[in-house]
Amino acid sequence: MRDATYSALVFLSRDRYSTPVRVRMTDILMRELGGASYEYSTQSGESPLARLEFLIRVDDHTAVEDLPLDRLADLEAKVIEAARSWDDDLADALRDHDLDAQKNIARIADSMPRDIGRRTS
Repeated sequence: MRDATYSALVFLSRDRYSTPVRVRMTDILMRELGGASYEYSTQSGESPLARLEFLIRVDDHTAVEDLPLDRLADLEAKVIEAARSWDDDLADALRDHDLDAQKNIARIADSMPRDIGRRTS
C-alpha cells in the first residue's frame, strides 16, 4: 500500500516561531490528518516572517483527496491557536473589560514572572 501526503505551509512572524510552537503545530496536523509520519522544514532569515513547511504522510486508505472547506477552516484555526501566547490570551480577555479594569489586570499581569504563560499553558 502506498502513502498519501498532505503539505501545509505556515507563515508566522519570526518572533512567534519557536520549537514548542512548531511541535504544537506538528501535533495538531498529525492528529487532525491521521498522520503516520512527517517531515518539516523551517526558513527564517531577514524577512519578518518565518516559513514552516510540513509534509504529513498518511496511509492511502485514510487520505482525503480534498479536505472539505469546513474541516480545512477548523484545522487552520487550530494551527493559528498553536502560535498564540499567554499574552495574546490576556490581551483578548482585557478587551472585555472597561479601561480601569484593564489597567488593574495589566498591572497585576506585569508583576507576574515573565515565564508564567509557559508554566500555565
